[in-house]
Amino acid sequence: DPLAGRQGSAGEKLMARGPRRVYLYTVFRTYYNVGPMVGLLPNFGRSAIMDIGANDGSPNTLDAKKGGFSAYSFEPTPQNQANFLMKTPNAVVVEPHYARGEERPRVEVPRHDPRDNKVFLIKSGVADHNGHLNFYAPPCKELGTTCGKNNRLLEEGTEETAYMLKNQRDSVLRIPLVTLDDDVAGINGRDVFVMKVDVEGYE
Repeated sequence: DPLAGRQGSAGEKLMARGPRRVYLYTVFRTYYNVGPMVGLLPNFGRSAIMDIGANDGSPNTLDAKKGGFSAYSFEPTPQNQANFLMKTPNAVVVEPHYARGEERPRVEVPRHDPRDNKVFLIKSGVADHNGHLNFYAPPCKELGTTCGKNNRLLEEGTEETAYMLKNQRDSVLRIPLVTLDDDVAGINGRDVFVMKVDVEGYE
């Protein structure tokens, strides 16, 4: 990276944020500044990112918001959702819902225009199937601290899952899972230009 060796420069400060953040920041800024000029993005202004496993929104949702994009941010754990809303208090919260007599969760993003630069916090996980999943998420010490380092999925029928359900029940969440193809309404796939997925090994 030509910016990496410039001491004290904005480039050096940017590199200090970490490789993944630099990459996504570069994608957003390149898209915002260069795309329309070279004619690569005929639908410029109607674009969004999808942040799956958003945690507290850093850095992906927040950088997208600063870049002028809407963000569809999926995060199923309550502590991370609370931290997310501390950093993005104007986010539109989307709760999963269930049709009468069904256990299949679905989500519906409210009607909007992607040009409005909105953030949607969708309280669900994403997978290749619909349903629910046991998820180990020990409580953070306090609100505002980064959570997720010890979070992990608990596979059905394993000894670890049985142990956790018996001995650490308060730290095991039953999170809803949706598929993007069949269970999410209100998002036009043509508006999404970047999808980030970080879901504790469940990619």
